[in-house]
Amino acid sequence: MMLDIKMSNAQLETKGPSPTDLIEEESKQILRAKLPLDEAIFVWYPDKHPNLDGHIEFINKSGSTTVKLFFQLKGSNQNVGFYDCDRSFLNYCYLTPEPTFLIFVNIPLKKVYWEHITPAYIISVLGIQDLQKFEQDTKRITFSEENTIEQNAEDLRQVCEKHYKDLSMIRQYAQESEAKLEFVSGQEPLAAIINETIHSKQQQATDVLAQITVIKPQEEAYTFDSLKEKFSGLFNNFTDNLMLYYSFIYVLRPFYLDHRGENKRRKLLELLNITDAEERFMIESLVNKDLLERVGDLISVKEKEAALLSFNHYLDEGRLDLEEITQLFSDDEDQS
Repeated sequence: MMLDIKMSNAQLETKGPSPTDLIEEESKQILRAKLPLDEAIFVWYPDKHPNLDGHIEFINKSGSTTVKLFFQLKGSNQNVGFYDCDRSFLNYCYLTPEPTFLIFVNIPLKKVYWEHITPAYIISVLGIQDLQKFEQDTKRITFSEENTIEQNAEDLRQVCEKHYKDLSMIRQYAQESEAKLEFVSGQEPLAAIINETIHSKQQQATDVLAQITVIKPQEEAYTFDSLKEKFSGLFNNFTDNLMLYYSFIYVLRPFYLDHRGENKRRKLLELLNITDAEERFMIESLVNKDLLERVGDLISVKEKEAALLSFNHYLDEGRLDLEEITQLFSDDEDQS
């Protein structure tokens, strides 16, 4: 007996690639195109490989392979320059002796960002002093426009070489201390590297704990000079921008650090010529000194009188143009 099969094969559905698969594959292709074939060899790890997606081995001018850069790759179809990194990856980066990077692909712009995640970066930039006590599942990594991959294999190779040099210094210090029967925690050389990390990002604070005087609400009458003196204890060369940033947090409220306020923040950073790294350090310092209040990714000033005084002063000085500012931020509506 013959079966009368009338179904059309064209009507049968099969499983295709998921949106996540497409983002991952497109991110790989964009990243691969950003480094010359004769300068960088890519090795992709199998799916489900813990912590890492692959490594890049750099080729020197003589044609020999030199150092390796290990990475976790993330991508987004949204036009953003940040990624909420899992705590487990931060733990891995803190413990591994290899140079390990978070690489992020902004697919709409075909732009590739990188951040070298080291103990110094975790402590000084992310502000996480103890990962064991860190209770968040993720920590936002905001990428700097200075750290992009664009035909610059040599720059990345040098970052990796410096990583091994720093690691060698720590190990040598530990060995010498052990030979002298001295107790060593490894923090002494790490502290030097942290200081260099801060300085290289133009974030060097000026002995914040010793010099900052916290503004106490309703206990004193402000003048602009007295207010500026308080802020100048926080940063070298950043006082004006710090005060302006503080003012705008109040003027542009609500002020979010996540996707809800991304357009607004980008415009502000460009207006004040502040880098992402400088902004992160400013926010963390102001929060630590009880000048800013942070609830999740929403930040607000604790001294609105100080913020308004600062804003009005720069308006009067001509540093700010109210009409220009109004036009610049008029179309920004935070998502709720």
